[in-house]
Amino acid sequence: MKKFLVLNVALLSLSLSGFAQELDPGTVSLESLTSIEELKKRGISEEEINKAIEASKKDLKSMVTPEEFAKYKPIGVDIEEGKISLIPKIPFRCEADLLKAKEVEAATQNTDDILKSLQSENGYGHGGMIYVSWGYNRSWFRDADTTFKTPDGTFTFHNAHAKDRPTKDPLKYLKSMTVPQYNVRFGYKFNKKWSVEIGTDHMKWIMDPDTRYDISGNYDKPVWIHDGGWYNYRQVSFEQAKAEKNGSFVMMEHSDGYNYPHATAFYTSTLLKSPNERFRLDGSVGAGLGVLIPKTRMRISDTPDGSYRDVDNKFHLAGWGAHVEANAKLVYATKNGNEYFLQASNRGHFGKVNNALYLGSEGSISQAPIYTYEVYVSAGFAKPVLEGKKKDKKKQEEPK
Repeated sequence: MKKFLVLNVALLSLSLSGFAQELDPGTVSLESLTSIEELKKRGISEEEINKAIEASKKDLKSMVTPEEFAKYKPIGVDIEEGKISLIPKIPFRCEADLLKAKEVEAATQNTDDILKSLQSENGYGHGGMIYVSWGYNRSWFRDADTTFKTPDGTFTFHNAHAKDRPTKDPLKYLKSMTVPQYNVRFGYKFNKKWSVEIGTDHMKWIMDPDTRYDISGNYDKPVWIHDGGWYNYRQVSFEQAKAEKNGSFVMMEHSDGYNYPHATAFYTSTLLKSPNERFRLDGSVGAGLGVLIPKTRMRISDTPDGSYRDVDNKFHLAGWGAHVEANAKLVYATKNGNEYFLQASNRGHFGKVNNALYLGSEGSISQAPIYTYEVYVSAGFAKPVLEGKKKDKKKQEEPK
């Protein structure tokens, strides 16, 4: 049999039967059923369709083996939303003397066209999907003025230069998922186009102490500096360190890390898909807001013996941020609706640190806006939720 009829008599109340029942040739023509409105004119309710779905599954299971039943493609019609629901694709069967071959072929082809016109670009046929993903990132930062407010004075390193700190030992990715620069996401897909997610980017911002900086402000204590090597470690006044543009007396980093919890809204479009729709390539763009919760390590060499005062501060809400993002996602969809995906993303990020911790409760650190370009790769899993729980808004609005 070259083609299959998709709709059974219970589903559309007037189409072909899929169970070798006696058919009325007058119901074969489906040319007028080209829209949801036409279906509504037939008086087909959502309750009837849901009952038809279960009846179709039950009848099909009684006709074929479990192995054969698993091979049928799930499709269907949601009158209210025009989306695709889950019902089995029933093979067309009938008495040969009731229908001519050409009528069968025409009806089957027309049915496929109707389903395509009814299928919504925005719907999955269920209430949505939840998903989770995990990945790792690299980041590049634009230089940013960094100001240290301390009991001994306030000074600024202008255009402080920083890098990230990727994990060099690949085994660390296996030993601990949270030590490397990671990304975690939890999201909800309303439909094929729109989704929202929350997550965090664990980046690292490591200031380079050996860069020559313009330094402004004042500091009451002498400091220890070096010139590219610890063998030339010397104590100088703060004014002399300023004159030499030598900021090596400070080592400051958001190393555990430059953390950015955030919320993002995404718009997604399918770019490519396989004929059976098991594989597809999605592209999406998004924007969102978040907060900065760095864990800042601060070291300053201002003691008489030249040692560092070193404090690895606790996590602290220190600022806020905003971002835009674009990504590409390779998706594999299973028969039961679950999805597995690999995603490559790039993100532009604006972060404003207002009051990171200095030496514990002693002082604070503020920074000019830090502009970040971040790339990350991640893997994830998505699962349908609220399947079959559809609301008939029209029914709810009608008076009882």
